[in-house]
Amino acid sequence: MDDIATALDAFGIKAAILGKDASEELVLTLLDSGSYLQTEDNIRVAFERETGSAIDGGNVLDSVIAKPDSFTWKNIESDLDSFVAEYLSSSSPVACSPQSFIRLVNAEMTADSRKRLAKSYRGEIALFTDVKDSSVWRILLQNAKVSSTISNALSYLEVVGPTGDWVAFVNGFEGFSLKKSDCSEASLSVVRAQINNFNSLDDDKFKSFLGLLDTYSISNIPSNLSDEKIRLMFDMRIPVLSRHSLSVMHDKYAGGFCLPYIEGDIDAYMSCVAYTSPSDEELSAVLALSCVHTKDYRASLVNMLRSRIALNADYDDETAQVLLDRGRLSSSGVAAAFERFGESVSLDKALVGYAASLSVNGLIELNVDRRIVVEVIRESSFRKRLDVLGKLCDWDWRELVEALHAFGLEELDSILNKRHPKVDQLSGETRQVVSLLEGMGYVTISSDGRVYIAKSKRHR
Repeated sequence: MDDIATALDAFGIKAAILGKDASEELVLTLLDSGSYLQTEDNIRVAFERETGSAIDGGNVLDSVIAKPDSFTWKNIESDLDSFVAEYLSSSSPVACSPQSFIRLVNAEMTADSRKRLAKSYRGEIALFTDVKDSSVWRILLQNAKVSSTISNALSYLEVVGPTGDWVAFVNGFEGFSLKKSDCSEASLSVVRAQINNFNSLDDDKFKSFLGLLDTYSISNIPSNLSDEKIRLMFDMRIPVLSRHSLSVMHDKYAGGFCLPYIEGDIDAYMSCVAYTSPSDEELSAVLALSCVHTKDYRASLVNMLRSRIALNADYDDETAQVLLDRGRLSSSGVAAAFERFGESVSLDKALVGYAASLSVNGLIELNVDRRIVVEVIRESSFRKRLDVLGKLCDWDWRELVEALHAFGLEELDSILNKRHPKVDQLSGETRQVVSLLEGMGYVTISSDGRVYIAKSKRHR
């Protein structure tokens, strides 16, 4: 029988199936010489003959690899490339425990044999870094043969960066969630350096990586990120607040701004906002922030307003007063200010100038303390005085007298003092006022042309 084994070995021939149509003596000879194909069935026969016990339902490779001193394993290990070629050509795909697979694929064999093992493996290893050959673990990752764990995701990123394969691995990770405590400093460094290249990540995965970064820590906002991801960066206050970042923010947000981002570093915002053309909507929202009140940035923000704004209920009294004093409140805003402050509202020149700049309808629609209307008449042109007076039909005579005094026409005093001057003796401007008052029902003209205050409900 030894001659048979010698002859087979000389011709490079191996028995295909141990034990079939062969004597016991021949099988033992073949086993002793290792002259058999390394198929799963043959390995099973060889190992069971060597150990004297059956592999009942167990995995053949697991059992053999667990006995590194056995002849069966040493026979495999002596020519692993042949083992891979014979095993894979005649057996089902490699099925063994992750530990057995890692020991097998890390053993001495050609890179091609390792790749063949990786492609045919039907298990899942816990840590891809346990595999020494990078070409092998890349295959395992691509074929989803590596456990979806945070550790693998971060280690993979450290080794290869945000490649398409890494993105696919992370995007396929169900329940992906990161904490800083999960990360080594090396992982954090890669994330900081590469976050700009994470555009292909799902938005929820991208947000999870953003959570590893410190607020206001990224200087440059890359154009290759999608608008949605850039907005996520602003929402989480990641970019350094600067002229550049504010410009990008204005471009990427439908409303033009992200209030939490601004609020988080109000000092930096105030140092550069004047150079970034903020909208009145943005300035109005920022004025309502408590940090603005604390640091007294009101006046600077109000000065940047291009138009008049409403009085936000969140503005404190001091902010409301600044807006009022500087004439930056809309009609509804002034009305709200009068309602808030009542008789204490200041009628300084800035406020009167603002009210005077309104259209007559806008002024009258304020429907607030009438003192401001009197002041507007006093400060306005004669034509606007007439326009305003013409809108005061619901004022009683006593209120109207204050408005008429504001015209500054001495001839009107003779009417108010019931001297009944003749119309044709009045100046042109006074005659225009009298004509308007007559049309409003406040005065009447007698048959001899004298002016009388009307005896009506307005005359009290």
